[in-house]
Amino acid sequence: MKKRTKIILIVLISLIALFFYGSRNFQNDKNHLLKIKSLAANGNTLDAISAMEKTPNFVNPPINLAYKFWKKKFNSRFVERNEIIKDKSENKIINDISNIYRKYWISSSLEESEQTLLDSVLMTSLY
Repeated sequence: MKKRTKIILIVLISLIALFFYGSRNFQNDKNHLLKIKSLAANGNTLDAISAMEKTPNFVNPPINLAYKFWKKKFNSRFVERNEIIKDKSENKIINDISNIYRKYWISSSLEESEQTLLDSVLMTSLY
């Protein structure tokens, strides 16, 4: 058998094995991931963080890969707060206002302080 044919055969067998292995727990993992994402989408950021701490990995490889990617971006925005967001406008004032609202949104999503305090910090920052 030629070397190229062996490589193609190995790759094909590997893909078939990954398909069958990946079908394990697909529905359960998918539903659990959607539950975590819906917590975050509905503004329950602290609950989503708690659910992610309880779920380090998923059994299904494709879902686990998607989860790791999403979790990294989520943590970068809400936990580590080191997300780099490029300015969308060439107008510096618009970019500054956008950044002020972004910080307000993240702080209020994490319920770091009382809403009245957050609102006053927002108003002060906007002035």
